[in-house]
Order: sequence, then C-alpha cells, then structure tokens
Amino acid sequence: MVAGETIVGSTGRSRADVGIRDGRIAALGTELDPAGAEVLDATGCLVLPGAIDAHVHPIHAEDLGSTSEAAAFGGVTTLLHHICVEPGQGLLDALQAAREEGAGASRLDFGLQARLTEVPRRLDELPAAVGMGVRSFKPFTTYRSRGIMTKDGDLFRAMERISALGGLTLVHAENGAVIDVLEAHFREQGGVSAEDYPLTRPPEAEADAVNRVAEVAGLAGAPLYIVHISCAEALDAVVRARARGQKVYAETCSHYLTLTADEAMPNFGTKAKIAPPLRTTHDRDTLWLAVRDRRVDLVASDHSAFSEEAKTSPTVNALDVGFGAPGTETMLLLLHHVARWGVVGKRRSRSTSPMESIASNPPRADR
Repeated sequence: MVAGETIVGSTGRSRADVGIRDGRIAALGTELDPAGAEVLDATGCLVLPGAIDAHVHPIHAEDLGSTSEAAAFGGVTTLLHHICVEPGQGLLDALQAAREEGAGASRLDFGLQARLTEVPRRLDELPAAVGMGVRSFKPFTTYRSRGIMTKDGDLFRAMERISALGGLTLVHAENGAVIDVLEAHFREQGGVSAEDYPLTRPPEAEADAVNRVAEVAGLAGAPLYIVHISCAEALDAVVRARARGQKVYAETCSHYLTLTADEAMPNFGTKAKIAPPLRTTHDRDTLWLAVRDRRVDLVASDHSAFSEEAKTSPTVNALDVGFGAPGTETMLLLLHHVARWGVVGKRRSRSTSPMESIASNPPRADR
C-alpha cells in the first residue's frame, strides 16, 4: 500500500491511499486497512499515472532495453519507439527485429512506429506492417543528403495508403531543400559553431513544411500528426489546417518547453543540437500556452541519445555532429518543474531556470 500521498488524476488532486495487489491498483481510499500489507510512506509526494512517451529513438548509444530503463527512472511507463528502417532493409524485417528485442529487453510496455523512406517500394509492405500492429509511419521532408527525404508526390501516395489502412502519418516537417542551401552557405564561410547551427534550420523552414504537408494531407483526405513542433509559426500552420476542417495532431517536446537557443547553445554546445533546433523565448512561451489550451495535443521527448564523445568532439564541424539528445528520463520532471515554477505570463517564483535545473539535477548515474 502507498500511503500519505496526494493523488493526481484527470480531475485534479485528492488525498488518498493506494492499495496494490499483484502489480495492479486494487483500492483507493482515505481509510484503507494496512493490516498485512507492506506500506510505503509517500507523505509529501505526488502519485500520478505513468507517462506515455510517444516519441523515442532507441538508437545511437541506446537500445530498447536501456531506453526503457531511462524512461522508468523518469516516471514513464509506456514508450512508442520510432524504428529506423535503413535503405534497402525490409520494413517487416526491421519491425520484427525490434519487436523481438523489446520483448526480451524492455522493462516497460512499448509500441512501434516505423520510419518511412523509399516510399514507392514500401507501399506494398504497409498492409503487413499494420497487420503486425504497427499503425503509424514517419516520412521526412528533410535530410535529402542522408537519403530519407520524401518527395511530395510520394508523401501523397503514402498518406492515401496509410489512411486507407486505418493508420496515421507522422511527419518530420522542415523544408529540406532550403536547409541544404543554408548549410552549404555556412560551410563555405568556414567552421560552423553550435551557436550558428540554429540559423541553418530557421523557423520559416519548419512552418513552410508544416503548411505544405498539411495541404498534401488535405488533398489525400488523411489525418496527420506533426512531430516535434518547435516554433510559433509552425503551430500557426497547424491551427490554419484545423480551421479548414482537417484532422491534424500537434506534438511538441520537453526541450522546446524548457530551453532556448540563446541560453542552451553557448552552454551545452553541440550536446543541444537537435532538429528542429531550439528556438526563442517567444516560441517556448507560445508552445506552453498552446499546451495549456490544447492546441498542442501532446508532449513527447524525442529521446535520441549519443555518447559524450560523439556529441562533443572539438575537431568536428557542428553541422557534422549527430542530431538528438536524451530526454525520456527528464521529460516529466522538467515539465512539472516549469509548470510549477516557471508559469508562462508570470514572474518566475524561483531563480532557477530550466537549463540550470538540468545542470544541477542530471539523470541518475546508477541506472
């Protein structure tokens, strides 16, 4: 039995004890009989449902097992893994391998989502993937040099097919053609620092892609899920699509709600290199307001962890450092910290900024 705590549920907070039997909640109440039970004193603590992290990447320095371990320390109990399907690899082969790995290694419940590239050859694989229980697929409108950028025509075909199968198209939306030109321009100028990096992926490139992808989804008559929205302009594109009657889901991430480029990039350097990049205080506050009024549907971590060496080599151009940062272990903690102490539109109740909180309260080293 868990006793002395405050229960946080969908209707607010209340004082109650939690009776647990065989790993399941068996009773809730203020006068539960502790006789014969092991009692965990949670006085002063909050007890809440485990979080669902709908966007994690168990790659680079992680796998499905270690990612789930990090998530469990952060109060996450269910993960949706974005599975990397390499060019030339069978979609079903990649998904089956991930399912077997997760079944043996994951400490948490999990589901699978598939990266969708080489669309023409993947279309016939989609029904079998849906038959396996995988119903969401993620194409990209950027990363042409890495061979995973999807053309608009193929995106349209994929959306039609996925929708017909009862699935959902998730899109990483940035204007890849413009970003390629900007990156080339910065390379011509010499070395690119961490502070320069956000300039190669401006908010206008994200907003343009979100708007275009939403138009394509409208033509296909398909629902759409935009992952990791980072800026006010991209959110505006989602709102416009909804005003046209489209079903568009918006996701943002804990790092966009807690960090800004002008603060994080000089302090964390390429450790904070993610895509889309961190934005401004205005963007951060706009996204918080959108979470509160539900224009943003959910918050995820976009967890993608590298080794220290891979992210911090001083001899590597910032443009050549991998995209991604860990986040599933700190997502719930940071959101609670900022929601409690850094309320948007009001003066901070404490001097500690989200960045300082990360620095002083790093993920547990004993996991």
